[in-house]
Amino acid sequence: MIYKVITSTKEDVSLGFNQVKKVEISSANHPEVVANTIDKKQDINTFINKLKVDKWTAADIPDDAKKENVYKMYQ
Repeated sequence: MIYKVITSTKEDVSLGFNQVKKVEISSANHPEVVANTIDKKQDINTFINKLKVDKWTAADIPDDAKKENVYKMYQ
């Protein structure tokens, strides 16, 4: 199975992520259970800035990559 990480332009990233109102964090093993919620604007901005989405490029996910968490972003 091949997964792709998709890149976006800086304009796309700014428009989409600036509108996030809530981030839910779940374990990959139990994605239906919300372990944590980020809903304060400053905390959301900090989280998104740490993703460094503007530096993402398209690439295959390595075979030995380990899925640990699921992040759901809501507008």
